[in-house]
Amino acid sequence: MMRNVLITFLLCLATISSYAQDNSGVKFELSGFVRADAFVDTRQTVSLRDNAIIVAPAEKSLDKNQDDINARTNTTMLAFHTRLGGKASGIEALGAKVIGYMEGEFFGMSDNDINGFRLRHAYIKFDWGHSTLLFGQYWHPMFQTDMIPSFSFAAPFIPYSRNPQIRYTHTHDEFNFSLTAMTQRDFLSNGPNQKSNVYLKNAALPMLDAEIFFKTKSLYAGVGGGYKSLLPSPTTSTGLKSTETINSFTTTAYGKFLFNDEANLKLQFVYGQNMVDMTMNGGYATLANNPDKYTNMSAMTVWGEFSYGKTTTYNLFLGYSKYLGADDNIGTVYGFLNNGVTGLDNLLRIAPNVSFNFSKLKCTLEVNVDNATYGTVNKADKGKITNTYTVTNVRPLFAMIYAF
Repeated sequence: MMRNVLITFLLCLATISSYAQDNSGVKFELSGFVRADAFVDTRQTVSLRDNAIIVAPAEKSLDKNQDDINARTNTTMLAFHTRLGGKASGIEALGAKVIGYMEGEFFGMSDNDINGFRLRHAYIKFDWGHSTLLFGQYWHPMFQTDMIPSFSFAAPFIPYSRNPQIRYTHTHDEFNFSLTAMTQRDFLSNGPNQKSNVYLKNAALPMLDAEIFFKTKSLYAGVGGGYKSLLPSPTTSTGLKSTETINSFTTTAYGKFLFNDEANLKLQFVYGQNMVDMTMNGGYATLANNPDKYTNMSAMTVWGEFSYGKTTTYNLFLGYSKYLGADDNIGTVYGFLNNGVTGLDNLLRIAPNVSFNFSKLKCTLEVNVDNATYGTVNKADKGKITNTYTVTNVRPLFAMIYAF
């Protein structure tokens, strides 16, 4: 299946390239990179795709002798972060310059599909100069491309998600705003039938987001907010038709400060309800006294990174995530790192790295230290976590990236 997808993707690139050659004015650019990683974890982890993207150290799992099974070192090498993309430009329509972009990687759709080719971005964008309209799959608007950390994927601190969407952006001098309507495809909400996009579909309303941001030579800063409505089940516990939804809000504030052409500081704060689809902690749950109604589970994160240098860059990433509990006493939990019995209360990450840049080749050394606090979920006290304990994982990592 994924082989066919890759073949189709490459044929599309070849077709566009041929079209570009036969039609004056149309340009096609191929881009991407080859990336290889090698790292060691001092503990088992909660991660995506064969430990490729670390989320947190795994909680304790005790055997009958009270030995922690997850306190085990492991080694990983991988190359499926490698990407391939293509951009078509040079035509105009409706008075706008039009570009088409598509990008894929060998990350797969699940752990059973590692090395499988999957779609990351695919969109058409109309550019009228002071305004743009994007239609297709792209980053969630709270994932600001000007705010991407230097190397770390930064889950679960940053709103990490790509979504099918329609996004309108307007620019007036240094002032910008965007309005976005989105659905879900690869990054999904949790629910009674595990992770799925059916909960959002059945609620009928797309996710909505608004961002306001300012951009100058030395400052990039903004605020944003989003709304999401899910219908977790089409029927009640008694088999009747259900229209009960869970409605959630998320807000963020962010800033990038450029001190000179070698030093910058990035900061972001996120508070939200039910942020599972953005690879963040939280979720929602049924009410303790009513399995047909729902309550949000909230979380907040803050992260920052200081970067210095050009040919050799030194970066320090710091992130903190805190689970804030539910709005009411809870029953069945549909969470991210919270299963209703145990849960992640907070996570602290320190990740310094140094990168050596040789034209298109980049070599990075990083040490990622995660300190996670787990505990027992008290459903009778709005899902708060008690009886906490701490586990730590240290990940030294080396990566090479050849961009083209």
